[in-house]
Amino acid sequence: MRTYIITDPSYIMSGANWEKYCQALEDSNQNAPACNALLSELLMVPAMADRTGYGDWGNVLNCEEGEDHVLREEFCADAGMVCCCEFTPEMEAVIREKKIGRWCYAILEAENPVFEISRKDPSWTMVKVTDGDSVYSTLTRKEAALLELI
Repeated sequence: MRTYIITDPSYIMSGANWEKYCQALEDSNQNAPACNALLSELLMVPAMADRTGYGDWGNVLNCEEGEDHVLREEFCADAGMVCCCEFTPEMEAVIREKKIGRWCYAILEAENPVFEISRKDPSWTMVKVTDGDSVYSTLTRKEAALLELI
């Protein structure tokens, strides 16, 4: 199994790479999915990101079906974005350097995860992960409000 992270991309990118990514976002009129190739290049792993639809945001990753391999469930976003990718030692070093709190990134072990970032509700983003028989998803806006994450 490999380890994956769900978090704000600003937490796992060096300052120079974050600046390059922000410039690409600005050039694409804030179209994060259009910048996923650059995000993957900068993080050196396949990655995807999208806006949270809410701005600063907190959420929880839960196992809905199958065996639970969530190592850390809470995560948040200060840049109004959420990113999913394999967790590398370089990212871990950036997190340590920036002194990012443990509540800011969810960690999941998986074999061959398929990540889906959905903005069906324009004011909220859902993350779904499928890995074999295991299915994980984030809270709905209503659930997050009940837990006072927003």
